Amino acid sequence: MYNLNSKLYKLKSGFVPRKCSEYDTMSLYEFIRQYSHRFKGVRGAVWTGEYLKRSVSKLNLFCAFNDLGNKPIDKITTLDIDDFIEFLGEELGYSNSTKNKYLTVISPCLKYALAAEKIAKLPTINWTKVEDEGKPRYFNSDEIVQIKKAFQECHWSDWMPDIFTVAINTGMRRGELSKIGSKVNLVEIDGANFLSIPKEESKTKKARLVPLNEDALAAVKRLGDVSKFWRNKSWNKAWIYARNKVSPGDKNFTGHVTRHTTATMFADAGMNLKHIGKFLGHASERTTMKYIKTSNEQLVKMSSLLQGVA
Repeated sequence: MYNLNSKLYKLKSGFVPRKCSEYDTMSLYEFIRQYSHRFKGVRGAVWTGEYLKRSVSKLNLFCAFNDLGNKPIDKITTLDIDDFIEFLGEELGYSNSTKNKYLTVISPCLKYALAAEKIAKLPTINWTKVEDEGKPRYFNSDEIVQIKKAFQECHWSDWMPDIFTVAINTGMRRGELSKIGSKVNLVEIDGANFLSIPKEESKTKKARLVPLNEDALAAVKRLGDVSKFWRNKSWNKAWIYARNKVSPGDKNFTGHVTRHTTATMFADAGMNLKHIGKFLGHASERTTMKYIKTSNEQLVKMSSLLQGVA
């Protein structure tokens, strides 16, 4: 609890609201400061009292994340929200139900911004599934082959097969993958190849090196500067296409599952939990544990070890 509270304090205390001139577009923080008393809950009641205080506290954390509070309110995107919710789960260890509580205050904030004509379009809110807690999805070996094949059919994003190869072999986050060749660069140290992720591009705000095996290195070299062609819509469209091909109707079939898959493969190989977390860039072992799911194949291997004992 101490570590979690210290993380929250450090994040919130590190946020410094930018002073806006009368000519600036209103920032997210300034909008919340001026209008939070007008936001309405799911039942249509205006926020008041203790609920208003708790809700604004959640919004302040949203503002502190990646300095979003200083971003113009009309520039807040679905990706910003998704990255924040991902951060709550990965780095703070929050459950899906807790993540949804944050979404229940972000949503009315943006809805009021739309009604007040501060934004032209409402960002999509991707709610998390509470019933799936404790059951992390991962891709088995057959699914990996099928997904790669599906991506090879995506003519609108012919870079997806190589991105998928890098994702599976490194466990990198979507935001990190999108910066390969621009802000996340290839480096060689003592004969080994790495992708260098600067602290500015890391969710934990700590720089890290991601080692590359031969498959990942070849894919990185083919990709070049990913920022020149990366489009979030193309990424999402490709994953929807792959899901319809490989596992129709599976709402947990998403790009983020590649990180779960990498963690699970390491765990199945008997790798140390601390080392897995360091490889993936996790802030705590608690986060790593939530990522790992023991595969059926590994359970069978474990069972075989007991053969003949009694």
